[in-house]
Amino acid sequence: MKFSTTVIPIAIFASTIITTLAVSVRTKLKGPVKPDSYIVVLKSGEDMERHINSITRISARSPGSEFSINHRYQALNGYSAHATGASLTHIFSCPEVDYVEADGITSIHDAPHEVNEGRATGCNDVPAEIRDDPGELGGRAYERGKRAGLTMVPVRIYMASTGINPLHICFGDRVLEGEVFGDYPSGLLDLNGHGTMVAGVAVGVPYGVATEAHIIPLKVVSDAGVGSISALMAGLQWAVKQFRYIPCQSILVIDPTFEYNEALNAAVEDAISKGLHVVAPAGMESTNAAYFSPGSVPSAYTIGAIEECSKIIAYFSNVGPAVDALAPGVEMKVPSIAGPREWTTKSSTSMSAAFVAGGLANRLRREDDLVPPAWLKEAFMKHGTIGDVVGSPPGTTKLRAQKYW
Repeated sequence: MKFSTTVIPIAIFASTIITTLAVSVRTKLKGPVKPDSYIVVLKSGEDMERHINSITRISARSPGSEFSINHRYQALNGYSAHATGASLTHIFSCPEVDYVEADGITSIHDAPHEVNEGRATGCNDVPAEIRDDPGELGGRAYERGKRAGLTMVPVRIYMASTGINPLHICFGDRVLEGEVFGDYPSGLLDLNGHGTMVAGVAVGVPYGVATEAHIIPLKVVSDAGVGSISALMAGLQWAVKQFRYIPCQSILVIDPTFEYNEALNAAVEDAISKGLHVVAPAGMESTNAAYFSPGSVPSAYTIGAIEECSKIIAYFSNVGPAVDALAPGVEMKVPSIAGPREWTTKSSTSMSAAFVAGGLANRLRREDDLVPPAWLKEAFMKHGTIGDVVGSPPGTTKLRAQKYW
């Protein structure tokens, strides 16, 4: 069973020190935040546009006050904004506001250099004779399904990360048009490399898991590897709209992790309630995964990392009851942005989450009708392999995810 930390209303420091608040204000007790940026959630039934117009008028007639909207979140009846001075003070005093959270930021990172670079495990390698042309494997999973008499349907994986380099040979023509959520000059092109690597684990040929699935990049993290909660929430909302417009088997993989955030968790829960299957990394702090978002969302798949051959739980992986399953995430063979045929190795729980997303895609390809997330997660938990995990602390699952089930 997953659990979450309690977020205590406290006074927060922005451009103005607020000591008495009319609404519940939540912020990170530690960790970086985006300066003067907040996520504001209104009470159910309140008119968001009227509220925004009211704050805009106050800001316009108050010297030194700033107020600008970054994103609107219809599902939460809320928004993210840059706010200072009188506009911020008024937000805190508005009776229609349910709560306010600081807009947290995070940096995408892998395990330390000595762990994740320079060599592959060998477990996820493929025979040497097919390495020169990964495209050869593109239809093998599909052909196996046809021979078995199975109906194979399209599956889409939305990847919330640093974008994807669609020119790498491992993706073929399966990278679909995505969207950018931030001021990134490179657009959807991945100049960081992390999104391309994670996508490769999920769908890349030949080392990836679901080599027939399509992938859609949601760029919510900059090329410098920095992402915000507000941008990720905007990406979640866009993915939900796309899914409802084109209803097909769809999975959302979230790359960045943040300290526990109620608004982000609510956005993830909304996406799942609308039919998206959401997979999240447990995180890289070697601590309790329940202290982080979105891994603390009970209905999401929260995935920790193990070494594929030895089944040793990765020292960097977050653990605890919030972790649903473990998957390979140490020295994974992944595509590199250095060139269309270049490969490297990386370690992180994001790689593990991508592995599970690929496994879910393989399972969903056999379903003609849309599968409810709760049903699929129950099936996933039943078909994992329990046992032989080394170093799993008390309270942490020993369930290992499978590519095919």
